[in-house]
Amino acid sequence: MRAALAVFAVFTAFSVFAEDKYFQLTRDFKNSPNVPIADLQGVITTENETTWVCLDDGLIRIHKGESAHLAGKRWLSGNEVFGLLLGGDDTSVWVKTNNGWSQISEMETTLSRKSELLQRNFESRHNRYGYAGNIHLKAPGVFEGTLQEVSGNDGLWTALYAAAQSFRYAETGSKEARDQAVRSMKALLRLESITGISGFPARAIIHESETQFNQRLVDSSPEWHRSTVEPGWWWKGDTSSDEIAGHFFTYYVFYELAANDEEKALVRTTCKRVMDHILDNGYCLVDVDGEPTLWGVWAPNKLNDDPKWQEEHGLGSLEILSHLKVATYLTGDARYERVYQELIKNHGYALNTSLVASVPDMAVHDWQLMFISFYPLVILERDEELRENYLKALQLAWEKACPQESPLWSFIYGACTGKPCDQKKAIKALREMPIDFVNWEVKNSHRADLKNKLLEKPLSWIERPLHRWDKSPFVLDG
Repeated sequence: MRAALAVFAVFTAFSVFAEDKYFQLTRDFKNSPNVPIADLQGVITTENETTWVCLDDGLIRIHKGESAHLAGKRWLSGNEVFGLLLGGDDTSVWVKTNNGWSQISEMETTLSRKSELLQRNFESRHNRYGYAGNIHLKAPGVFEGTLQEVSGNDGLWTALYAAAQSFRYAETGSKEARDQAVRSMKALLRLESITGISGFPARAIIHESETQFNQRLVDSSPEWHRSTVEPGWWWKGDTSSDEIAGHFFTYYVFYELAANDEEKALVRTTCKRVMDHILDNGYCLVDVDGEPTLWGVWAPNKLNDDPKWQEEHGLGSLEILSHLKVATYLTGDARYERVYQELIKNHGYALNTSLVASVPDMAVHDWQLMFISFYPLVILERDEELRENYLKALQLAWEKACPQESPLWSFIYGACTGKPCDQKKAIKALREMPIDFVNWEVKNSHRADLKNKLLEKPLSWIERPLHRWDKSPFVLDG
């Protein structure tokens, strides 16, 4: 595997460099289009053709014609940069800031080694009863005493994590990957069993002994309910289509790539209960109050006929067809194929999928739901005409999603179609992504090269605010 470049920042008060050593700028360099801020303080070029420029607000790194603005606590101890010194091995620089010295060094590694580091960090910090979620730090960059978040999308994030570990196991044969996939998959299945409502998965669960319990129940809506199945546990309702899309995607991926026979049986039975619940309730998720949840609706009279659901017309059709195809494949129940064909022939759901990417200013999280719904649907469909219809819809979606430069969209599109999928940009993104997962404050809106403030392409991962796949990559500050 080709080497990937990882850039690390080390904060320190380093008094040995007490002598201020500034570097004069040439007129030509100051007018370079690679330099995004006009207030330049100094410049130095290393033997490996990396140029470093210190600014009033951050640092510029230019390597092989590409520039990156390094600022904020991810990179520097202070944003006002006064001087630069080369490290002893020519692969690092010492940066004098208003808050002491920082060292930024380069190291060559592989994507697999970077993945291992990310994996260790994630497992040591973000695992809560097998659920994957955010953590809240007591102080910037301090991981001791963190508080794990109980979010309304624990099911979706955990589903995607279980799927990721299933792919990892299929590729590497790692026992650790399979163990993590199994653990998170069982946590996902528990969301359905804990509610006491057959086929209705919760958004999240919490135990009365957890620190977050009192605050969570006081500050949230009445959607938290005491479990009648597991004493001491509460579950959150109003489960959305987002959650169900994650569940069915992962039912298929885990079942196909990582599950043993016993685990397959667990997935089958849960998948069947969820699908039966949706069909028995008129293509809706029905909560403890007997009413459909806000977004758990896939009914033809809503998606096709109700103007309020116009923007969900394509995505909702895609989701339920994908879920039915997964349920048919896992369980073999002929009912699901009959309903699948009925939605296609009588309600035009297959044709609706061509409109999935046509919503103006579509929410970014809908792209995620779209691609994870396309994946099992395209792979499992055997009818050539239907599959061609879905591939055309996916092609339209991909063409609109391309500017986001998301590796996930790229690889799903490539896996479904076998076509080129901007692999180079996807791999570049994997190289650039930060290794610490900390949502440091980031500011780019003041930069001279971003005057219009409307990005035509995302900033590099080195420069942008940290975000998950369901957030816009075009945000300047965060």
